[in-house]
Amino acid sequence: MAAVIIDTNVIVVANTEIREDENGKLVAVGMADHATPDCIITCKNRLDQIRGGSTKVVLDDKERLTREYRRYVRDLRRSRSQQNRAGDLFWAWLMRIQWLPEKCKMVHITPLQGNGTEFEEFPDDAELSEFDPADRKFIAVAIAYTRDTQQTAPILQAVDTKWEGFIEALQRRGVKVEQICKPDLA
Repeated sequence: MAAVIIDTNVIVVANTEIREDENGKLVAVGMADHATPDCIITCKNRLDQIRGGSTKVVLDDKERLTREYRRYVRDLRRSRSQQNRAGDLFWAWLMRIQWLPEKCKMVHITPLQGNGTEFEEFPDDAELSEFDPADRKFIAVAIAYTRDTQQTAPILQAVDTKWEGFIEALQRRGVKVEQICKPDLA
């Protein structure tokens, strides 16, 4: 069964609205207002496919990923909005199914002493020394998944340009990053 790790920016982009500006041009409105309408639609569709399909979501057993997701979603129970955003709906679904082994795979990642952004699973490699500390948990989860299953789960990434210079180095370490909005990164 296929599995994926979802970078938070995919959820943020999926929560971005597409509106028509005063000139009739479609524009992004929200936290990811730099994303193109095509990227927003791609992120929404990808999250909807995961919710409705057989792809597993890989998470860490100490909820580091889900806590980060939570900071960017609206509590649907308290929302007065009639239109729930795709990222919010995905997060609510994930909270309901996260402990179901047919929908999610939990992996353990080992934090090192320090600020909580360093993990034993993250490669000790000069090529990755400048990789964003806040995103190292995604790499650690990908490596832990491979360690536990001998399979690879790609990290879905939308518009975070900080990943761009590290894709090849990560691939050499067995970590696949799927840039689902590649044109937006140009």
